[in-house]
Amino acid sequence: GGAEQIVRDTGRADVAAVASAVGGGPGADGHLATTKAAAQRLEAAVIDRAGAGPLLVESESFGNGAIYSALLRRARTHRPTRLIVAGREAAEAGNRLERARLQRLAGLGVQIRAGNPRRADLDEKLAVAPHAGWVGSANATDARGPAGAQRDWGLTTRSAAVVDGLRSAFERNWSAARPLGR
Repeated sequence: GGAEQIVRDTGRADVAAVASAVGGGPGADGHLATTKAAAQRLEAAVIDRAGAGPLLVESESFGNGAIYSALLRRARTHRPTRLIVAGREAAEAGNRLERARLQRLAGLGVQIRAGNPRRADLDEKLAVAPHAGWVGSANATDARGPAGAQRDWGLTTRSAAVVDGLRSAFERNWSAARPLGR
């Protein structure tokens, strides 16, 4: 319905992982996961391994879990990090804890922007480090218990073309977003 990112992957291991997931199996290999918890582990690994270079992260929804923990660890080291969240979810009355977590990250130096709270926009799920990227469908929310087993996907890559494409998508969204709370 719009500016969606499409990833085509013909790697044999990845094709086998997707076939496994379709058949009800675990659906994972070294850089592809088809459950929410596993996808988040891949994203957290990209965050943890980003080093001193800039890190870019975008998620539609944001909560307590693996991604928040990885971003918090990074924020405590004062490494350059930018985060985009969807404005609609961040503004919802029931998301007081989400806003508190985002404010904690902002207080540690993470630059945070949000989309327009009146529109469904800026809801991609990606992470971009200097030489690696993650793209998927798993939100940065809780992935424990039944939520962790739900079918979501995440893919890590070191392909320069894909990483550059993810970086461009993030920068386009960053330009359209506004500082959190405005």
